[in-house]
Amino acid sequence: ELADDALDAEVAEFQRRRDFVLGRLDDMANKTQRILPPPEPPGGAFYVLPEVDRCFGLQAWTRDKPAIPVTDSTSFCAALLARRKLALVPGDAFGAPKAIRISYAASQETLALAMDALEAFLYEDLFLPSDDDDDEEDAGAGDYPVFGGR
Repeated sequence: ELADDALDAEVAEFQRRRDFVLGRLDDMANKTQRILPPPEPPGGAFYVLPEVDRCFGLQAWTRDKPAIPVTDSTSFCAALLARRKLALVPGDAFGAPKAIRISYAASQETLALAMDALEAFLYEDLFLPSDDDDDEEDAGAGDYPVFGGR
């Protein structure tokens, strides 16, 4: 039989990771207005579902391929994977078609890298489509990391 406090350290660690991810999502929302963190922290889950529908209708810049249109959470995740090598799950599978699923059942270091890559994608890689293709050439990766290094 487990002691009443046997899992306290693990629970506290997951709460710390959850709060870190939610804090970063809040920062991103304040910077880019392209992501909406969940209104309440999840109570017993190991994931969050921030809404990214403000990105629908944008395109993701790529170095050597045509821009990737972002039309839904699936194409958002596909563009994020292509551009920043970060794999997140579309919210469609969880009944949240405007959202993406971010698990915080990873190390703090991995979460920090993932949040850096997501922020870079939101802040640097997405643009409004236009008739002027020259805008695409001006977009770049800047100093933000690609998940897992360059």
